[in-house]
Amino acid sequence: MNRRQERRLLREIERRLESDDPVLAAALAGPRVAPGGRSAGGRSARVGVAVLGVALVVLGALTHLLLVFAGILSLMTAACMHVSRPNR
Repeated sequence: MNRRQERRLLREIERRLESDDPVLAAALAGPRVAPGGRSAGGRSARVGVAVLGVALVVLGALTHLLLVFAGILSLMTAACMHVSRPNR
C-alpha cells in the first residue's frame, strides 16, 4: 500500500468517525484554536500560573510556610502545562 492509498484510507476512516460519533471526533481533533492562531488557554495561562507560583513562594518565605507549598504546587502545574502543550 503506497502513501496515497494510506492517506485516502485515513480520510475515509476520519469521515466515518465524524458521522458515527461527532463528539469523539471533535475530542480527537485536538485543542481548539482561537482567532489569530493561538490555542485557547495557551501561553498567557502558563505564564500566569508560573508568576503566581513564584509570588506565592516569595510571599510564603516572608510570612507563612503553607504559602511556599502552594507556590511549589503552582510552579509544578505551570511546568506540566508547559510540557503538555500541543506541538506546532
